[in-house]
Amino acid sequence: TASDMVIITYVIDNHILSNL
Repeated sequence: TASDMVIITYVIDNHILSNL
């Protein structure tokens, strides 16, 4: 669903930020 995509994007963004 659309909400799933939002959650996935949120998790990916946090993962990228944690690697900076």
